[in-house]
Amino acid sequence: MSLQTIKQSLTKAQATMVECFDEDSEVYEVLLHSPYINKNYDETVWVFGKHHLESDMTINDMLKDLQSWLGGVTKQ
Repeated sequence: MSLQTIKQSLTKAQATMVECFDEDSEVYEVLLHSPYINKNYDETVWVFGKHHLESDMTINDMLKDLQSWLGGVTKQ
């Protein structure tokens, strides 16, 4: 699994909202450009714990979670 997989899962419109992608040993992160925000959670960063992929979730589940989160993003 790589950040490239996450990047490729986005539409062009979604990609324009994203400032950067990051990861460390624990999580994947997607940071939104200002003034975008996920109004449902009042967040500007999607964070996904890698431990979920080692137990109960697949990469497709993770990408669905990201798509769901991005679905709540609007301009502030």
